[in-house]
Amino acid sequence: MSLPPNTGSVELTAFRAHTAQRLARGERLDKRDFATCRIPTVMREERFSASSDVSGGSSSGGSNAITTSINPTNNGSLAAVMYTDNYGACIHCTVRGLLGPPRPSAPAAGRLNIHVEAPFLEQLDETGGANYKSFQYIISNGNADLPLRQLEGYIRTMLEGCFDLRQLSIYDGEACWVLNVNVTLLSFDGGLRAGSLHAVLAALHKLHLPRTRLPNGDVIESRQVRLSSLPVVCTFGFLAGEQVRLLTDTTAIEEYVADGLITVAVSESGEVVGVHQTGKCPLLAQALSAAVQQWMQGSAEVRKALYD
Repeated sequence: MSLPPNTGSVELTAFRAHTAQRLARGERLDKRDFATCRIPTVMREERFSASSDVSGGSSSGGSNAITTSINPTNNGSLAAVMYTDNYGACIHCTVRGLLGPPRPSAPAAGRLNIHVEAPFLEQLDETGGANYKSFQYIISNGNADLPLRQLEGYIRTMLEGCFDLRQLSIYDGEACWVLNVNVTLLSFDGGLRAGSLHAVLAALHKLHLPRTRLPNGDVIESRQVRLSSLPVVCTFGFLAGEQVRLLTDTTAIEEYVADGLITVAVSESGEVVGVHQTGKCPLLAQALSAAVQQWMQGSAEVRKALYD
């Protein structure tokens, strides 16, 4: 999944042709070489420490409440992350917590909800068509929400392998923590899967759930949730030809030009924990092998930025 690039006043077809010509000469528009990844900067704010006390009943005390509806005073906010890089990316992620019942299908687990939004995306007009005067970003299929919902699905799938929902359980079948993770895409230039997932992982890493009280008066002590692995992700574009060439950490226009995209996730132990491929060409074994090998060797700096 990717969104079309913001080309300013330049017609998209012309910009695509110019980019393709530069790539054919071995040049990228942002001056990186083909193997260089953009290193993020993560600013993290945790709203509650392990010693925080947040009551969950209807007591008349002055503490903020986390109950079955989010308290308007602090919105149940537990942590916030701002994910940026030196190339214009800016993704904001917040984690809000409240208490609620577990899902009947998983009585011994908590709940984790993911929502992605992008304020810059144009809204559909009253006739159901796109209002092309609202923004330079164009969603070609007329459904502005589709890429965002696909992104939510990707994040959920990746979290299933590294975030155990059982650590959110309080009483089996009765009560659990419900974490609402909201991702806001403020600015980006390609690499949406990697950037959004990284922002979520940075927000959940070592997250503290505050001391709270159930409506029946039971006190639930604070706890820290953990990721069972620390994955990092990168999207590679491949350019088909006599020899397949890889573009590491693609920009939006590169994703538009590339013959295919491969998103690779690796854990801290070097294990491949996720591969996702899209594009107009079938997945080439040599491209997949090269992308996995390159990311296994080059992911350490990104992991340090996210988790240290």
